[in-house]
Amino acid sequence: MNLLIIGPEKRTPCIISLIDYSQEKFKKVMYVPLENIRIEYKKDTLEVYYKNINLSNFDTIIPFISKKNTDFGYEVLKILTSKGVYSPISPETYLKTSHELFLPLLFYTKDIKLPDTYISLSKKALEKTLEIEEYPLILKIGNGDKTIFIDSKESSISILDTIESLNQILLLQKIDKGSIIKTLFLFNKYFSSLNNEKYTLDKKEKAYISKIATTLSTKIIYVEFVRTDNDFILKNISLSSIPKELCELYKDSLIKNYITPLLKDEEIFLTRSLKEIISGIKRLYHVKK
Repeated sequence: MNLLIIGPEKRTPCIISLIDYSQEKFKKVMYVPLENIRIEYKKDTLEVYYKNINLSNFDTIIPFISKKNTDFGYEVLKILTSKGVYSPISPETYLKTSHELFLPLLFYTKDIKLPDTYISLSKKALEKTLEIEEYPLILKIGNGDKTIFIDSKESSISILDTIESLNQILLLQKIDKGSIIKTLFLFNKYFSSLNNEKYTLDKKEKAYISKIATTLSTKIIYVEFVRTDNDFILKNISLSSIPKELCELYKDSLIKNYITPLLKDEEIFLTRSLKEIISGIKRLYHVKK
């Protein structure tokens, strides 16, 4: 099997460890920065290339795509998966998480609680919120890849005055008090920390993380949440990297769990079989022509 890893130009130590380990298990491994990929549409063909290499020739892919590159990353992943390349993170996952505006409605329908959230296009619409809400607050701008910490009503007004001129969606969120539990969900395995130490999720916490992954159609996701007396409050989700803290805590066991399921997953073998059938039909068609 051949593995393609797509990520940022600068590789983190954790991603380097992932590449090194995967090279022991796969016939061929290639790491490609997303910025160096191009999509080619010519007449009746649509392909994804790195230099002169057609990336649809790989069997499986592990994507690390940041929010700012979601649109292009989605297109790349959509084309590759349509050609039989297996991805544990679906292209639709990136659409669902591409904008902070989408998440409140999506999670509300699944009873996954977010912090108190206020969304608007203008400062004026948020003025009442600024008066009644407790501080500090988090201000997220546009698709949520930029965040600003607001510690008082006075600072919120001056910040919103500046940001409003950018004509971006404004999203204010309350900061819920409590210890933050960090979890990397990998193919039904949970790698978690609390206060920078290893943490074992209980049954309810595992079900909560699994519900988020199912809602977002992914087998890999990083989640931060706060556990209150009565519930869980989702703080953050990410698909863009291997969390440094968890990588350092769990080391080899975390890296191995990125790769081992890819060697066993029946869905991959079904995808490869379908890919081989399609390829055979194309060869037969060209022979007949």
